Amino acid sequence: MRHGLSVLVSLIQDMEFNRPLYYFTLPGLVLMAIGMILGLRFFSEYLAGVMTTLLPTTLAALVTILGAFIAFTGLILHSVSRMITRTMGK
Repeated sequence: MRHGLSVLVSLIQDMEFNRPLYYFTLPGLVLMAIGMILGLRFFSEYLAGVMTTLLPTTLAALVTILGAFIAFTGLILHSVSRMITRTMGK
């Protein structure tokens, strides 16, 4: 149990400090793109009268916002990790 927790903590630290752009920003950008594409598709179907509810469009907007949040988190973590590296290196 203790070894498993130490491996999990090590993995999270690797994600946060060593490769935040890879683990956070890229999936966030993918989620944003998927959300925007689906949102435009669902909204156009709603305007055409195919769908009668805006729920899929709303869910697609939430996916887009979640993707943006994850992408910006990756950018912020990348900046912070670089700042820590520079500070500790001097």
